[in-house]
Amino acid sequence: MNSAFELNREKCICCSCYVDTCPMGDVTTDDERYPVFQGVFCIYCHMYEITCPQQAITIHD
Repeated sequence: MNSAFELNREKCICCSCYVDTCPMGDVTTDDERYPVFQGVFCIYCHMYEITCPQQAITIHD
């Protein structure tokens, strides 16, 4: 996971909203359906923070 992304697993409900949200397709899921942020093509648009229903994702750019 890219260190610019912080996931609060206690808040995350594994809804996969981030898969459709990322305009760069730069996120996948692990075996437990938690997001894995690659950060390779990230443009730091903060869409994860905006659309996460649980506010479980923070981006430190």
